[in-house]
Amino acid sequence: MQNKALPSISEVSKADGEKTPASVKALVLSLVSRVENEVRKEKLQRNIQNSSQPPSEDKPKGFKAKKPRSRRPRGGQPGQAGNAPKLYPPEAREHIENYYPSQ
Repeated sequence: MQNKALPSISEVSKADGEKTPASVKALVLSLVSRVENEVRKEKLQRNIQNSSQPPSEDKPKGFKAKKPRSRRPRGGQPGQAGNAPKLYPPEAREHIENYYPSQ
């Protein structure tokens, strides 16, 4: 579309406005509103990929809101059943060896 400004309805002289039939006036008004709506849609759908604007002019996209932090600490919670391996009772072992590393 060309960027020429169209004359507005208010610029029509009073004599010409009185000579124009009502049906033509209604048609012109509906066409003007359709053109204005199309121009608005084009402006809303325009972004850096389909216009000559630099990326800094593009509107930021919405971000998800962060979840509020929980009061509980991370990891296993107090009272949770652990996953440690089960130890044999001393009676079920063949022998017990004490090992002390030398320093």
